[in-house]
Amino acid sequence: MGITEDRERELASDHRALERQREDVLLRFHDLAWPDQYKVYRVIAGYFFHSERGSATLREAIGRAECVKAVQQVARHLGLPEGQMPGVETYERVRNELGLEVSASVIRRRWGSWHDVMKAASGQKVQMNARQRATFRAAVRRRLKGEDWLEGVREWLRERGPSLAQDDYDAWVRERNEKNPQLPPVAGGDGVRYGLVLPWSVVLEVAKGELKLADAQKRELKRQEAEDGDFIGLHAVALIHGMSAGRAKHMTAEDEGFPAYAFKLQRKRVWLLDDIQAHRSAQPFPRRTPGWLQCEILDSTDIKRLCGGLAKGELENALQRHCGSHVPRPAGHIGGSLYWYRIAVEAWLEGART
Repeated sequence: MGITEDRERELASDHRALERQREDVLLRFHDLAWPDQYKVYRVIAGYFFHSERGSATLREAIGRAECVKAVQQVARHLGLPEGQMPGVETYERVRNELGLEVSASVIRRRWGSWHDVMKAASGQKVQMNARQRATFRAAVRRRLKGEDWLEGVREWLRERGPSLAQDDYDAWVRERNEKNPQLPPVAGGDGVRYGLVLPWSVVLEVAKGELKLADAQKRELKRQEAEDGDFIGLHAVALIHGMSAGRAKHMTAEDEGFPAYAFKLQRKRVWLLDDIQAHRSAQPFPRRTPGWLQCEILDSTDIKRLCGGLAKGELENALQRHCGSHVPRPAGHIGGSLYWYRIAVEAWLEGART
């Protein structure tokens, strides 16, 4: 007796959900700082290995951890500020004084560069080596279909009460996943929004069948392009490339051929729209240094300082009242964060003085 079409769809859905859950774990691991990655790795290694002998990969990780610990010990001995690590010569001098066995040459051999071990010791994320990149890409190679993210929302819509709030959906997700461990888990509201790159209200429209997913994402992209002008943030990058925000974040960080970001705004990267469109269309674009426009851009913190130390809310109030005599008009905004061109602000300040 053959498997029915409904059963085939059910099995395929279960398989996709399990793959999504596994890949979400891998992507979260990828985003951790190196010390946290190492802690997770030791737990997993202890779960699978009865003995540490015979595992070259485990020995490599332990050796690197010894290097990080030694660098941190020297930094503490020197009383360096948090996040600051010693250079090679300083480390070598102090480690001899402390009687540490791990030399600078050993650290360089295990880590490949002093820069990477300093980043790891200060709690930062470290670039993957070639072997790690190949392993990670092999494990996270599947491209999720957008409709998969809506499975939980549609199930909730069939069972929900009168509320359509994301908080209520999230509460339902926690209860549903805990009470039904035999079922594939469904994503929470933030995961759905991040996966589809849509606001919650639009997610509901698509889940209820009032709007097609492709049309919703095209509309959202047009809205962001209209608001952001010549520059775009990560969410627009994801929409242009037809992927989740999580995958876009991974691509922009790991793809060496991806366009360099123009500047950071409130610690978030911003790209030139023309560069991203060229990359999506496999067209040539200028090769630039990351942050190539940073020195020409000011954010709201800079403007408050330049305008005499505006108190909290004063800048926003002045902009809402269109008080051009009190504060310079912004050049645009990305995801709600305003930015100004330095040259325009300097001209405004010069005019204000006269």
